[in-house]
Amino acid sequence: MRVWRSADGKPLGVLSTNPPTLAERVELLAKQIASEKADQGKLAAAVTASQAAAVKAQQAVVAAQQQAKVAADKVNADKAAVDQNATDIKAMEARLAALKATAMPTKTASR
Repeated sequence: MRVWRSADGKPLGVLSTNPPTLAERVELLAKQIASEKADQGKLAAAVTASQAAAVKAQQAVVAAQQQAKVAADKVNADKAAVDQNATDIKAMEARLAALKATAMPTKTASR
């Protein structure tokens, strides 16, 4: 026997005209409980494995963050070294220009 909702006419389900006896219903429920208990062990194992994977992933994230910080620190140190080298080169170029300026008049004066 089909059952519909009176407000909108949507089907709700099917009722048996010859329902199982109470003993049959108890037996079906016992089988269902046994099946769900068996699934519970599998699901618990899956939860444990998922939690272990999450911990491992979190550790990998922390390690990657540490490596990124080390790399960023190295980049900053290298940039500072490059900046210092650029400053030193400019100072040496200025000194070379000054030396050339002082050396050139002596060469032209000796001619």
